[in-house]
This record gives sequence, C-alpha cells and structure tokens, in this order.
Amino acid sequence: MDGAEKGTSLGIEVFAHVLLRQWRLIALVTVVGLLASAAYLVLAPREYTASTTVNLTVISTEPFAGRSAPSSLLDEQEEKAIAQSFVVASRAAEDQGLGMSAQEIRRASTVSTSSGAAVVTVNFTANSAERAAAGADAVAGAYLSFRQERAEERITQLVEGLDGRIEELTEQIVEIDGELGQLDADSSSRAQLASEREQRETELTNFLGQRNGLQGVDTAPGVVLSSAADSSVDVAPSARMTLLTGLAAGLVLGVLVAFVRDLRDRRLRSADELGRAFGAPVLSEVGEADGAIPARGADADALRVARERILVSLGAGATVLVVDACHEGQVSSLPLNLAVLTAQAGIDVQLITPEESSRTRSRLDDVLGPDRDDVEMSSSGGSLTFFGATDGHVGAQADPLLTAQTARAIREAGERTITFVVLTMEAYHGSILAALRHTSAVILVGRERATTRAEIRWLRDEADAMGAAVLGTIVTSPRKSSSGHARGRKVRSRRAESARHSRSTSQQVVSAATSAVS
Repeated sequence: MDGAEKGTSLGIEVFAHVLLRQWRLIALVTVVGLLASAAYLVLAPREYTASTTVNLTVISTEPFAGRSAPSSLLDEQEEKAIAQSFVVASRAAEDQGLGMSAQEIRRASTVSTSSGAAVVTVNFTANSAERAAAGADAVAGAYLSFRQERAEERITQLVEGLDGRIEELTEQIVEIDGELGQLDADSSSRAQLASEREQRETELTNFLGQRNGLQGVDTAPGVVLSSAADSSVDVAPSARMTLLTGLAAGLVLGVLVAFVRDLRDRRLRSADELGRAFGAPVLSEVGEADGAIPARGADADALRVARERILVSLGAGATVLVVDACHEGQVSSLPLNLAVLTAQAGIDVQLITPEESSRTRSRLDDVLGPDRDDVEMSSSGGSLTFFGATDGHVGAQADPLLTAQTARAIREAGERTITFVVLTMEAYHGSILAALRHTSAVILVGRERATTRAEIRWLRDEADAMGAAVLGTIVTSPRKSSSGHARGRKVRSRRAESARHSRSTSQQVVSAATSAVS
C-alpha cells in the first residue's frame, strides 16, 4: 500500500472511529433535530394550497385565426397578468363564501401556464382545505368570466362600428339610385354613377360579411379541466418532508458536534487510540487490574503476552523506561508486575522506581519478602532486584528523581540484566528526559479514558529526539472482561503488527543501549 492509499485508509478509519466513539452524542443530536421538526409541525400554522386548471379558448375576430395553433394566438404574460389582476380578484371577492378582500385574494393566489398559455393553473392558499378549494375555483371562474365579458365588449364595439359604416353605405347607394333614375339612359354621367354604386355595393357586402363573422364569434372563454375538488390539496409544511429534514439536519449537526467534541477531548478512549497516538503497537490489553502483585489469572496472561513481545526487541543488558500514564496517584501495578513476570521467565531484572520508593517497595512484599531487595524468581536463574532510589532533592543532585545513585545503578547493572526504570507521567518532565537519556527503549502504560493524547505525543517526540526505541504500549481497559476473552480475537490480530514492529526496533534498541553505556 503506497502513502496515498495508506493515508486514505487511515482517514476512513479515524472517521469511522469517531462515529463509533461519539455515537451516543450523534444519536442524541439527531433525536433533538427530529423532535424540533415535530415541534415545528405542531406550532407552525398549516397552509393549504388548492389548484384549478382551465383550458383557454382562443377568442379571435380574424376569420382564419382558427387555422393557427392556439398557443401562437395567446400571450402567456398577458394571460398571467389578467388572471392575477385586481379586476379578477375583485370579481372573486364577490363570492360570499370566501369572505376575503381583493387584496387578500391577490396575495393568496398564484398563476402558472403551460402549453404556450393554452392551459392556466390557478393556485390558492388558505388556512383550510375548504377555503383553498373555494378560492381557487372562485379566481378561475372570475378569470374566465372576465375573458368572456371583455371579448363580448370588443365584439360589440366592432359590430357597432360596422353597423354605422353599413348604414352610411346603404344611404349612399340609395342616393346614387335616385340620381340614376333622373338621368337619361345615354347620359355620360350615368356610367360614372353606376361605377360608384358598384363600388359601394362591394364595400357594403364586405362590411356585412365582417359583421356576420363577428356576430358568429364564439366568446366562450375556456373550459375547466380540473376543479379544486378534483385535484389534491398540498399541505405546508409537509409532515414527511419536515420530519426528514429535521432528521437529516440533526444527523449532520450531530456528526459535526461529534468531531468538534472529539478534537477537544484530550482523553483516549480505546487501545487503538492509544496505540495510534503513541505511534507504536499495543503490546497487550489488561483488564481492570485489582492491584495484586504478582498478577493473577487473565491479567498475568495479558502481561506475559506483553513480556514476550518486549523481549523480542530487547537485547542483553537493555535499560527500558516504563512511563505510567494511568494517573492513579502512584505507580500502577502493571509496570511492577511486568518486571516480576519478566524475572519469572529466567531473566535477571532490576526494578528502579524513583518516585516514592518506600511506598512502592511495600507493595512488593509478597514477592521480595519484608526484609530483602532481591530474590530468585525461577529455577532457571532469573532474579528480581529492587533498587530503592532515595527521593532526591534539588541541590547537589543533577535531577530530583534520577539521582547520582540511580544513574550508577543503571550503569552498573549486569550485562545480562534488564533494567526497568518506572516513572509516572506526573513526574518532572526533566526527570523523564533524564531517564530517556539513560535508557535504550521506552514503553507506555496507559489507561482508557485517563491517558491524554497530548502527553503521549510529547513522550513519543522526546523519545524520537533522544534516539530511544519506542517498543509499544500496554493498555488498561476497564471494559475488558476478567476472563480475558472479550477482545481476545482483536488482540491476537495485532500480533503480526507487533512482531514486525519488534524486529524493526531491535536494531534501534541495541544501538541506543551501546550509546547509553558509552
């Protein structure tokens, strides 16, 4: 896998991890969004929109207009303006069932057209389905009525104009006939008057045809294709859309809040997070330890797993800094039990705990006995030696915890002795850096929901800067069952990764150990 693919995989893994980690928060915000949308549905006023659709009839005074398509004879903008005009609204307001003024009707109605204005749809919005349906039908009826009346008025005006012209032509023809009766048959003026009479008759015939055409025009404004009662009534806000919008908005907001909270939360909540933040494999997961030394049952088995993975990387005479970030107010039992179990494997182990040495020594009474600081731990020769480092004081000492006696004990350890220097994360940072200078490798002991990202990243950066090999982390998981099987498969899946990491760091450990000794 190349760098780009690895980065993409890690990004998806982190995204999925945040969602799983903050799922309760995401679910809560999503439910809040859903409840908010439900409350909006309850509190927001309902609006009902009914529609009436009409098909307009072309009213034309042109005798051959019917041969053209109706859409070419209707002006879309003109028809919309008429349907939304104050005149139409006033006509609709005369419907006693509405009880609305013309201004209110205009605000409540909208008009849309299709098929080149041949089909007009009147939409009407009201606070009830009945009022919306009545309003849509009233506006559509007023619109058709206005179209018809206006057409009839125009036809009447044109017919009246033609009637006046016809009357004039008829009078002219009568006059011409009177003059023709007074002239001799061979009179030169007779031919001229006959020609004028023929011209007047032609005009009269034309005007009579126009009048007859106008009087035969169909002034029907159109037909109602679907009344408001026949159409579905739209309700706003829509319950389905509002609830889906609230659900989606709550989910998106929940994810955003989850990521913001995850960025602000310094605590690491799982072994995977600790391993990822430390940049090293998880050596083992241990359940909620009971503090017993030596460890028993599943806790002992989990620490033996960590021991074997550590020993793969450690050479003879190695010195390991174990940083306890469990924040229990003292050194937890995990690093102490790790030293005990390592000695039980037949390896000489020196355990150094610079912080509160006397208190830590009393916790090892069941292993060392009350009066000794070293003991044989196995028949194969492994031993455990406790170095009771005296709490230092700033002054003659180079460091308040890593005193001259402690540094001497590290240097004078046997060539086959593994030295564990145990410090808590609450120790002076200078003391931790001094311990890194004297050791060849570092192990982190962390606790879910207690160890923070910032502190272990600081430790990792300082270890890299000083050339100390980072072996991995041992994690205390409160959720891990006492039987040790709750996450067994997941732990076993990390073995290959841990083994690869161990082989890659073994050379670093040897190099760091050589540098520390020299």
